Amino acid sequence: MKKPKEQNEAEEIFYLACRAFKHPMPKREFMFHPERKFRLDFAWPDHLVAMEVEGGIYKGGRHTSITGFEGDCIKYALLAQLGWRLYRFTTGQVKKGIALMFMEEEFRKWQR
Repeated sequence: MKKPKEQNEAEEIFYLACRAFKHPMPKREFMFHPERKFRLDFAWPDHLVAMEVEGGIYKGGRHTSITGFEGDCIKYALLAQLGWRLYRFTTGQVKKGIALMFMEEEFRKWQR
């Protein structure tokens, strides 16, 4: 089995913000598919909601390589087939609080 990746700074910022603001806590590195080994950065499986932090976009990271991009496309298509909603943010958007703002709106929907 593949070892979970090391958490990056933006992921840690988001996770700690969820805890500090007493938001629903996500599962990290969640394997959502019964047969594939794809992992989600953050998942709230009871609500079929996921969040991905797209890191390395400015320095040629995995998400910008052809193989990485194609893998992400398959991952996101499988996610959609299973009925999930996916939020995607860059590292910069997480650090600026933009991701938290969008996710807070999602969390409010769960309370209605």
